[in-house]
Amino acid sequence: MIAALLLVLARAPAQQDGPTTPHQPPPGPSEWYRALVERYRTGDREGAVAEEFPPEKILYAEIDALARLVEGVRRRPSGPIRHRLDTFSFEAAVLLHTDRAFAMFERYDPTAQAELALPPRLVALMDEPARRAFEPRWVRATALELSHLAQWPLALGLLDPALKRYPSDPLLLLARGAVLEARSRLERDTMIDYQRVTQAGLRPDRMRAGPREIRAQLQRAEACYRQALAARPDLQHARVRLGRVLQLLGQSDASIAELQAVLAAAPETRDLYFAHLFLGYAHETAGRLDAAAAEYELAVRAVPDGQAAAVALSHALHRLGRWPASVEALRSGVDRAGRRMVVDPWWPYVAGQSEDPAALLEALRAEVTP
Repeated sequence: MIAALLLVLARAPAQQDGPTTPHQPPPGPSEWYRALVERYRTGDREGAVAEEFPPEKILYAEIDALARLVEGVRRRPSGPIRHRLDTFSFEAAVLLHTDRAFAMFERYDPTAQAELALPPRLVALMDEPARRAFEPRWVRATALELSHLAQWPLALGLLDPALKRYPSDPLLLLARGAVLEARSRLERDTMIDYQRVTQAGLRPDRMRAGPREIRAQLQRAEACYRQALAARPDLQHARVRLGRVLQLLGQSDASIAELQAVLAAAPETRDLYFAHLFLGYAHETAGRLDAAAAEYELAVRAVPDGQAAAVALSHALHRLGRWPASVEALRSGVDRAGRRMVVDPWWPYVAGQSEDPAALLEALRAEVTP
């Protein structure tokens, strides 16, 4: 099937925007590609994603053919090829290639990055109203999932161009800040192997990632959160993340002010948990252990399945010399292992997930499915 497709595309002449002849293929992408996108759109997603695909250059040829179709319709909006464009789902095509790329990442396929380069080309061909309705949400979902996979350069490679088109979008700004924050966190704990030059020759050595670059990333994250809050002051997750980044930058008083503002806004459970957790950390680092333990306990009450808060509370109680209480707090957290009803919000947080990318992608898929 793929061999036949290659032969058809190799023999296909340049497409026109007028009526077709018996010797000229219909304008736009091949019937194979149209059928594959339609298969995905109508619900057979797994089958479409698992379909044997031609080489990437052939897929680029499909998108180039689609671009010529779009240009033809722009020149002649009421021409005979309009139906070919109106019956093609750009959104389904974007999601098809997105799902394929993530499946490739999971099996460590080296062509995953090339696959992920296809959706932005398709998005660029969408008409403006449809693009504005779809692109910001798709970028957020895809970038946050890439952050979960520690593919931060690819995530930023989607977010940065999107923010040029939508510079005041608070959720895009929040997502970019979260990706930068996640990247800085891992790099703080990263050891780099290198060869050090000595008089006796090269010697293996190790060093931590550069603190200057880490600080620069945190400052960029701070700027993103501030811009998000300027656009939408009620976005409490941006404020709680701002408070955390200020902590990491050594601005304790400013951090505490932001976190207390979150609590005053009666936030959702996730942000209530983070505000108490981070306030506890602020008090603990300042030596106010009683206040720290109180905040950690409030975090545990907010999310009883939150392992990070239980461990933090146990640690603070241990430092206070309240060892039985420390053991009980730790045991409570450990006893929930494997039986938690909810994921500890701390884990998505450190992965840079300001939103749930799986839920975002599923919502987009549901919109294209009839």
